[in-house]
Amino acid sequence: MRIFILIAVFSLVTSQLTGAAANAAEFRPEKTVRHGVWEATLYRNLGSNQLFCAAETRDGNTDFRINRYKVSGESFLEIYSQEWSLMPGNVGFKIDFNVRGQAYTAELRGRSWGDSYTHDFTDVKNYEALLGLIAQSSSFDVKNSNDVTIAQFSGIGAKDAILAYLECVED
Repeated sequence: MRIFILIAVFSLVTSQLTGAAANAAEFRPEKTVRHGVWEATLYRNLGSNQLFCAAETRDGNTDFRINRYKVSGESFLEIYSQEWSLMPGNVGFKIDFNVRGQAYTAELRGRSWGDSYTHDFTDVKNYEALLGLIAQSSSFDVKNSNDVTIAQFSGIGAKDAILAYLECVED
């Protein structure tokens, strides 16, 4: 069974601001809690001095991170690899989840920045749906617009890391 979740199309202006900040920002971890192969981290953006929370994992040299700034509430997904050389611009990509043997797909619209994909969460329902899929998945694959798998991530510890991330956001 395959269920498709269409994540809302982002606002270009917001994406450019958030994505550029995600790509260019330097940040320092203030507090990290590890759960399996996942972490929930409170970061400080050194350029703006703003705090943000992240739920994140890594596959080789590729980072998968959901970020939420504490004051502004800006939330975005970032998939980053220093090895990538992507054409900058608007892009579609998807995430295929394995949840208890069932396949679910989140189709995302976002932006590529040369070394990363970003997707701004402009719809609370889609943000919550994606967090729920991540928390329940045993694994998931990120695919580019050509349907080629560019990263594979484990869900081990994702549920606890998402819960810790949500606590960080609420504190």
